[in-house]
Amino acid sequence: CFLLHFDEVRPITAVSCSAKYTMVRALVALSDQYCQSSLNLQNFDYAYIKPTTYYYNRGDCIVLSKICLYACNLVCLSMCPVADAL
Repeated sequence: CFLLHFDEVRPITAVSCSAKYTMVRALVALSDQYCQSSLNLQNFDYAYIKPTTYYYNRGDCIVLSKICLYACNLVCLSMCPVADAL
């Protein structure tokens, strides 16, 4: 559970830490779009709310690199000669 202070304090319960950060990311995006002002966020890791370009979509890059690694392994294994087993 975490608290949001608007005109009054409102408790919000999130089912996971990911859900909490998703909610805060949505609020930050709305504030940036409509209010052109930053929110006063406390007890949040700002790198997870607004990631830098270096860390942006790092999950997608990891998945893509694993797929490329598996593809390279398959190509290398398919090119290896197989010894006749007697």
